[in-house]
Amino acid sequence: MADKALEQNLKEKLGENKEIYSASHPDKVQVHLRTLREAAKERLYLRASAVL
Repeated sequence: MADKALEQNLKEKLGENKEIYSASHPDKVQVHLRTLREAAKERLYLRASAVL
């Protein structure tokens, strides 16, 4: 169930026209990794803005 929620969250972030791939598609996992990187940057920005 958590996988379905994660997939839905990624689809909302990326747009419905982009495919979401799992570890069964190792050549396509970059989409997921990029999304995680963007989320990490967003958290870092929010932390920095809270300090200032």
